[in-house]
Amino acid sequence: MPVETLTSGIFKLRFKALGTECEVQFRTPSVEAAKEFRAAALAWLRNFEKTWSRFLPESLLCRINAEAGRNRIELTAEQEEVVRLCERTFRATDGLVDATSFSLTSLWDEAAKADRLPSEEEVGETLRRVSWPSVEWGNGSVFFEESTTGNPADWTPVPEEQAVRTDTKIVLTTPRGPGQKLFRLKVVL
Repeated sequence: MPVETLTSGIFKLRFKALGTECEVQFRTPSVEAAKEFRAAALAWLRNFEKTWSRFLPESLLCRINAEAGRNRIELTAEQEEVVRLCERTFRATDGLVDATSFSLTSLWDEAAKADRLPSEEEVGETLRRVSWPSVEWGNGSVFFEESTTGNPADWTPVPEEQAVRTDTKIVLTTPRGPGQKLFRLKVVL
């Protein structure tokens, strides 16, 4: 995939990943450096997606969900940083952004497909599975409690929406609007 040259050493890279269209804009002094950066950025994104995708059964995220209520899952330092971001986001939004709310999102998505609103009972039952404070993490592992209904809770951490890789300062953000699902990757070199 080619790197599109813009002005003043700014480059643009467009590709599909994370289930959507992605775009990276970055500044570097040469085309050779841009190609090196492209390779490194795409390798990092492939690993990120492989780790945090809820669509890949072998991903860390799917293992965490599958082991909910049973086993702690070991994390690398980088993976624990993503969990730390979920914690920070939960606290900064006073609980409005909760990485464990995926089951609630799924409920609304499924109801919308049937052109209906979920019932109060469905919402109440699903809300019992939403609880970031029930996630135990630290010291290189994470444990996600089983929900109060006895069903495994399901979480999708903020990475699908926002992630930060602190060592290379790659910031991923997703603007959400009607029909919009575009990742913008801001790279600070």
